[in-house]
Amino acid sequence: MASEMENITPNTVNQSFHPSKIAKNKHILIVEDNSINQKLMKRILESEGYTTDVADNGRDAFNKVRSTYGTPQQYYAVLMDFEMPIMNGIESTQKIRQFEEEHGSLSRIPIIGVSANARDTHSHTAFGIGMNSYITKPFQKKDIFNAIEMKDLKG
Repeated sequence: MASEMENITPNTVNQSFHPSKIAKNKHILIVEDNSINQKLMKRILESEGYTTDVADNGRDAFNKVRSTYGTPQQYYAVLMDFEMPIMNGIESTQKIRQFEEEHGSLSRIPIIGVSANARDTHSHTAFGIGMNSYITKPFQKKDIFNAIEMKDLKG
């Protein structure tokens, strides 16, 4: 799995994209079962001013989203891996969307699917279950920021 993110290295973390002004006070949940990928995404995001939290699986992600829902600590966005043990990203996204619907949310937390699978059917699944965006591994640093800050991501 570590090779899935071969385009992201400690050296690429310091490249030219600088969203730090827009990242202020934006808390991102990283949902990823691979510790190397967790550390890389955390470093990338925090180097630009985002704050982060990590969940090792979809169940933990759902619990974190639910516990911060409607509070000042609510996540600005979720980076959700697809394939994880205990609960995968698809089921977790569905549970988050169901929770939001049950609680009458007017704005949904943006969920960005992250997967090594680049097939169109996989991205269609992501959008079909309520993800707002989808990026494939290995990805570039700018892919993460573009997905998080996409103008029409909130919805």
